[in-house]
Amino acid sequence: MEEIRLRSSFYENIDSQHILFPESFLVTSPYIVYQNIDSFNIVHLKGNPTKDLRFIKESNTDGFFSFLYIKSSFRFLPPSNNEEQYQHSEESWSYFSNCQEEEYLYFDADKTLELIVITFPSIHVFKNIHENEVLKNSFSEVKEGYFLFKKMDESILPKLQYLLEDGEACDVFKKYSDLYLLIYDFVSILLERVQNKCIPKYYSSNDLDKTFRVKKYLEQNYASKSEPHDLEKVTGFGYSKLRKLFKEIFGVTILQYANDYKLQLAYQWLQEGKHNVSDCTYGLGFISVTHFGRMFKEKFGVQPSKVYKFG
Repeated sequence: MEEIRLRSSFYENIDSQHILFPESFLVTSPYIVYQNIDSFNIVHLKGNPTKDLRFIKESNTDGFFSFLYIKSSFRFLPPSNNEEQYQHSEESWSYFSNCQEEEYLYFDADKTLELIVITFPSIHVFKNIHENEVLKNSFSEVKEGYFLFKKMDESILPKLQYLLEDGEACDVFKKYSDLYLLIYDFVSILLERVQNKCIPKYYSSNDLDKTFRVKKYLEQNYASKSEPHDLEKVTGFGYSKLRKLFKEIFGVTILQYANDYKLQLAYQWLQEGKHNVSDCTYGLGFISVTHFGRMFKEKFGVQPSKVYKFG
């Protein structure tokens, strides 16, 4: 397995010396962009590795934070040679970190790798939270660093694209605005976590992988109720540990995540007009039309019948 290493020893500027590439990756002519906007360093990397690849982001210098936007399929653990072992991968995720540990992502050979890394000093974060003492203290207390994960929002992509365009042809003020909007987005999520007493932490690759497996399992088995012993089989963890990890990483309980996922599916099905309210109720495993309707309205503020395209 080959490696790409992103060095953390930069601040005022970033250039090609801060990324170490294997020769086999370079011969495929990857697309690489380095940007420096004031004290924000941005790297955009896209390519097709010919061998399994490990991406390593070195531990952040104290007082620095990173956004990492992963647009392609990735793993938290290297793929296994054992064909019977569950092969888990994710795609289109972003996370915010200030970890004092190296961070690892794995990309499979002959599949597109694409990610964007934005690194910046903590002063930019504190500009967004200086009036919130609770949040400020929570930020300061987590000395060992943490991850804060989020499914990538499609609305983020235009902002990222604009940041990577030629600075001379773009409005620099807008670039600053977009960078601070990205920070504000993550600060808002962190505030919600703090209010829910669910502060994120640093997690090992194994813990992340197994918790994301549970998320995938819930999504694939939306029509049935997932019992604790089912989820224990997926991870090999006891349910109490799994329940704690899941809430810390995703900010909601396992049941809340499962219900939210099903309601999002229901909204999509109703909008497409392929399923009526009854189909959604029983096809998604809700106990009754009344129960489904109440949960749907609590989430979306409207009765499901109003969303049904042909209702």
